Amino acid sequence: DFIRWMPKQKSFDGYDNTVPEGIDILLCKLHRLRKALAYLLEKPLYRTSIQLARYPGDMKGYVRHRDVKLGIKEPERRRITVTYYCNEGWVEEYGGEFVLYPKTRDPRLVARSTDSQEEKDRKQAESFSVTKKFLPTANSLAVFQSHTYHEVLPMSKPRVAFAFWMYGPQSLGLKYPGTEGIVTFCHSIKPLRQATR
Repeated sequence: DFIRWMPKQKSFDGYDNTVPEGIDILLCKLHRLRKALAYLLEKPLYRTSIQLARYPGDMKGYVRHRDVKLGIKEPERRRITVTYYCNEGWVEEYGGEFVLYPKTRDPRLVARSTDSQEEKDRKQAESFSVTKKFLPTANSLAVFQSHTYHEVLPMSKPRVAFAFWMYGPQSLGLKYPGTEGIVTFCHSIKPLRQATR
């Protein structure tokens, strides 16, 4: 895998002439999204980290994981993950789908120390029973809470994506609404080559 980290930013005011124009436009749009989400959620999301990743397409994926470690006290942590895909002409046969497990946010499925092993196994199986899958097509976004489990399935072609993490000092306070009401989406946005500053 090829990974490049961009500097963490407290704020983003204006354009960065040190990166190509298309990436600069994307970063500005992602920072506008961060500000809009902070406003709508009435929670501070004031710092970001950004990673550009290129997976080689050798029939490997990225294992199921969360983007944040739970149970660790931190002054701030990742709260929202945005993944932007850059894969022109991507088709289902290539694989590489992004898979989200929304029920892993359900507090009713958290294993307790008083649960029997059978009950813990049942809860874990149910947590991962529902998935939402998205193809990593060019100019699309996946937006989700960073503590939701997700993975990338094996792929036969190289795959490129930007991961954009929004940090905040406190929980977003979003209640688990049940599988049908999960706020996750994959949304097409205006292609970069048509975008203007």
